[in-house]
Amino acid sequence: PMFRKSPWFLIATLIPSLALGAAFKTAEFTKVQTDVKMLPESEQPKPAKVGDVVQGRTSVTTGAQSRAELRFDDKSITRLGSNSVFNLDQGTRTVDLKQGVLLMQVPKQMGGARVRTASVTAAVTGTTLMVEYQPDGYVKIIVLEGEVDVFRNDKPDVFRNIHAGDMIIMKPDGQVIPEPVQVDLQR
Repeated sequence: PMFRKSPWFLIATLIPSLALGAAFKTAEFTKVQTDVKMLPESEQPKPAKVGDVVQGRTSVTTGAQSRAELRFDDKSITRLGSNSVFNLDQGTRTVDLKQGVLLMQVPKQMGGARVRTASVTAAVTGTTLMVEYQPDGYVKIIVLEGEVDVFRNDKPDVFRNIHAGDMIIMKPDGQVIPEPVQVDLQR
């Protein structure tokens, strides 16, 4: 039909693809402090060093008083705090935080990303946020800039939109995503 030749048809076809962004395939360590390990699937853990690349089904762990920073191809940055476990869900724009603290910064117009814990997921676009997950304790999400949609993994229709300066704290098995409270970002 005639509409297929229209430049508007081409633009409308490309916009959804651009909005999703390219999948996270690899992340490179840009900073490693103290006890940071890579755990490739079906291999022994090995110490991580600056320049190492995480890909496939690889986990990253940090020990006590340890930190790591990873940079993705699109310049998104993930920083892991002490005693954290992180997985890259290859082929998607999702990272799994199994425990610990993660800071993620996704540049604007890069398609966003998701930080998933066992119970809730934070969907981010052009945003900086912190997620802390303690499996036997709580999930804490603080938005430092931009906005985030937080939804339950088992019921994606149960969600809450939070903005810069908002914090949510909930039990990992919580059925309701609570109203956010304000935090002092300058502090």
